[in-house]
Amino acid sequence: MPRLCAFLLLAGVALAALPRRRPAAAFVFPLSPTVH
Repeated sequence: MPRLCAFLLLAGVALAALPRRRPAAAFVFPLSPTVH
């Protein structure tokens, strides 16, 4: 689903934009292996 991938990318960018980068990275990294 290209929409899901786009949504995950947007969510990742939104989390990266937040001042809390560490929790955002910890939340995005576990999802990347599941997507790929």
